[in-house]
Amino acid sequence: MAKKKQEKQPSIVQQSVAAAFQGPLPLPSHLREYDEIVPGAAERILAMAEKQSVHRRDLEAYVTRGDGHRAWVGLVIGGMLAAGCIGGGIWLVSIGQSSGGIAIATSTVATLAAVFVYGTQSRRKERTQRLTPR
Repeated sequence: MAKKKQEKQPSIVQQSVAAAFQGPLPLPSHLREYDEIVPGAAERILAMAEKQSVHRRDLEAYVTRGDGHRAWVGLVIGGMLAAGCIGGGIWLVSIGQSSGGIAIATSTVATLAAVFVYGTQSRRKERTQRLTPR
């Protein structure tokens, strides 16, 4: 008996190609293709990315300056309020209202300490979250 020759079945190959990039600019090969379709497109895309980068840096600087200003204003107002409350407590003690004066001065100092501790802990937590990879 002769071996029957097996017929080869045609095979179908399907291939998918995907490309991804991250950031403000496409891949250089894509820029060339854009430039082939619309002359000057690559230059316009680069200029757009540069303008966006400058805008982002300016906005971040503005926000940072504003945050710093608000922090100082908050410290000054908080310090003035605390000094006023402690001074008021001392004044109450001096006129014979010692229980009220001690309560006001003590609660003011306790509140300042609590705000300081809370702020320290929240900043530490924020720094830890920034350093922890997601």
